[in-house]
Amino acid sequence: MSNYTITTPFAGKDALPDESADKIIRGSEFATEFNNIETAVNSKADITAVTAVADSVTALDNAKLDKSGGSLTGSLLFAGSEGI
Repeated sequence: MSNYTITTPFAGKDALPDESADKIIRGSEFATEFNNIETAVNSKADITAVTAVADSVTALDNAKLDKSGGSLTGSLLFAGSEGI
């Protein structure tokens, strides 16, 4: 799991005089930044994914589950334990 770190010093480019060739931002610099962002984002856990199984027989369709929040009611059963 990686974190995004800026590769191209864009703020430093802003401080350069307008006539400086180093002030130009090239497509390859954007590509590097966006690739680094993509890698960092895609390596993080997807905490919106929900896996649920009802009675160990019928698996619920994850795509149809509401992931916007809310509350859970009922009993939770863990292997070898009583309901909580």
